[in-house]
Amino acid sequence: RDGVEVALVTDRACASACLDFADSVMLVPGAIHLGETTSADSVYMVGSDSVLPSGNLLTMPIKVWRNRRRGNNEPYIPDVPLQLDGDEEEIRKKVRQVLERT
Repeated sequence: RDGVEVALVTDRACASACLDFADSVMLVPGAIHLGETTSADSVYMVGSDSVLPSGNLLTMPIKVWRNRRRGNNEPYIPDVPLQLDGDEEEIRKKVRQVLERT
């Protein structure tokens, strides 16, 4: 089959679970990423908070991703940058135009 089978469209607010989803999508051979550069996240997932005698808060990570394909605080940078300003139909039109050319 010709053309792109899987396309991921993100905006700059893509973080946390959105990035986990993007990690999975980008494992698909031939997947293309369009849109804006995503946010980034840490490989540290869960923190334990303690209030120190000074009143300051100490947060210590207690869980960490190992062997994650995407690095620590690494965003996804799109293969095809697109400004996602405008309404949903305008964004769909931009995405279709790109996909028709690939």
